[in-house]
Amino acid sequence: LATKVTGRSAHLTWIPANRGQAAGPVRLDAASIHAAVEAELSRLGTDYVDLLQLHWPDRYVPTFGQFQYRRDRQYSGQYAEPAVPFEEQVEAVGKLIAAGKVRHWGLSNETSYGVMSHCTAADRLGVPRPVSLQNHYSLLQR
Repeated sequence: LATKVTGRSAHLTWIPANRGQAAGPVRLDAASIHAAVEAELSRLGTDYVDLLQLHWPDRYVPTFGQFQYRRDRQYSGQYAEPAVPFEEQVEAVGKLIAAGKVRHWGLSNETSYGVMSHCTAADRLGVPRPVSLQNHYSLLQR
């Protein structure tokens, strides 16, 4: 049984902030990660999920046909606020694993830098490393 919690994205305004309330700012902060998992467990009628994926990084990354990193987008528009630190995201997942609500975790639409940073944070915090990576892929945009 797998599920995702979504990070920041201005064009996905219809996604509830933590899947338990009305649409609003979507972030990968600790409160949103915990709220998303609690709401998902309630909806699914289960005590745990086998895999929780952090979907969409909370910071700017080029995706879906964008191959060049654009420094001008790093701290502008929807990314004007600082990104949620990797440590905060990993610590939140670690608490859910310790509580038995999540068995494993992974990343989705993440960069190699993001994977490395999550693994480094996990090692530093004593949290298991992510076990999966689901990257965006298109036969039309390679």
